Amino acid sequence: MATTAATSSTSTATADAQAAAAAKRASAQKIITSLSAGSGVDVAALAQGLVDAERAPQENVINSKITKNEARVSGYSAVKFMLSNVKDALTGLKDANSFNASSVSNSNTSALSVTAGTAADLGSHAVAITSLASAQRNISTNFASSSDALNAGSGFTLDLTIGSDAAATITVEDGYDTPQGLVNAINTADLAVTARLVNTGSSASPSYKVVLTGATGADESFSLSSTPAG
Repeated sequence: MATTAATSSTSTATADAQAAAAAKRASAQKIITSLSAGSGVDVAALAQGLVDAERAPQENVINSKITKNEARVSGYSAVKFMLSNVKDALTGLKDANSFNASSVSNSNTSALSVTAGTAADLGSHAVAITSLASAQRNISTNFASSSDALNAGSGFTLDLTIGSDAAATITVEDGYDTPQGLVNAINTADLAVTARLVNTGSSASPSYKVVLTGATGADESFSLSSTPAG
């Protein structure tokens, strides 16, 4: 029962509101008709003009705000574009080594080469050579004659190793197993080691030694072994 009464009351209020609105529209229409009929004034146009006059200032304010906001958006877009370019330009500068790069010049390139690292001190530097590199030199024991047999007349082989290279084999033929034959075999192999036979004694009491000389530099160090050994 309560629900039915509430629904009926709401329907009545809605009908009353609609009736009141219709009455107001009818009264307004009568006024407009009476004014138009007697005065010759276009009331509808007058009303529209008043509405437009009221709306124009507000519309101008709104349009002005829209224009300003569009200008701000364009400005923000331009700033964003410029900041993007700045970011791209700074990307190449983020590597600290770019600021540590140094160039170097050498007044005597034939004597030495120079490279500047990231920790190099700036300035002018002088290089003093206090010692020169010397070649490895090996000297044999004494031989009484340059024709002494070293292997009872039989040939033998020498293994010569230079630096990190593989050993090169030098062959001393049968009958040439003498100090002079050894020197000749080494020099004929045409490697980076040369041999000389030097008389360290006198003509009356000769004493021969084989002197082996390598190339200059630590990478040119050499070793020599024979088969059979000794």
